[in-house]
Amino acid sequence: MRKFLFVSLLLMTCKSFGAEAPPALPVDPALVQSVRPLPVSTAASIKEQVIVQGLKKDGRFVVTEVITGNEKSHGSKPPMPFQMNMLPAMQAQTFGVEERAKTIVKGDNLTLSCKAGSKPAGVALTGPWYLPKANAELRISVSGKGDFELLIADQTHSANEQPLSMGQFKAGKAVRQISLPLPSKGLEPYSWHSFSIACPGNEAELIISDIQLQPLSGAAPARSAWLWDFNAWLSEP
Repeated sequence: MRKFLFVSLLLMTCKSFGAEAPPALPVDPALVQSVRPLPVSTAASIKEQVIVQGLKKDGRFVVTEVITGNEKSHGSKPPMPFQMNMLPAMQAQTFGVEERAKTIVKGDNLTLSCKAGSKPAGVALTGPWYLPKANAELRISVSGKGDFELLIADQTHSANEQPLSMGQFKAGKAVRQISLPLPSKGLEPYSWHSFSIACPGNEAELIISDIQLQPLSGAAPARSAWLWDFNAWLSEP
């Protein structure tokens, strides 16, 4: 049986090493099989058991996923649903030191009004889910006036105020559907925090009427689950 040595380096507050040299690993570099960085939230949850899953590539073991037991804490949260309008279940919170972003909920629509300014501003949308690991894109039905940016953050990116950009889009008078894929790297799905919409520098308005997660086709996954009772997924997909 192959033995593995796991070394956890928790850099809780440092954003860079600067002039300081990075810490040395207490293991012979020749024995290192694979290296995979972990988000702080994941590394902090490591307790008695760590499950490492991966693939054998070119004679070496390449880590594709690290399971720390932290997933159990999400038992009360369901995965983000596919093909369902999530907007009614989301909470909206504006951000920005200039306080130039305001939101209004009218019926099933959320309106984001932006005043002109030079500092980041917008609205963060949260919900009671975690992100599924399937390839997916976010589809948003919008109208209004102005150029906006959609961002996504897990707990770590939110704490550091460094959300990941999913892309930019333009809103006009007619309702249109915006489709932007979820990032494939750099995000911890189990600790998803929010989607954010950033205001432009000038005055603008965005009306959101629908937000859905849609699956994307892709390469066959390395792991699969089989459900032999077809009546189950026909009656309760």
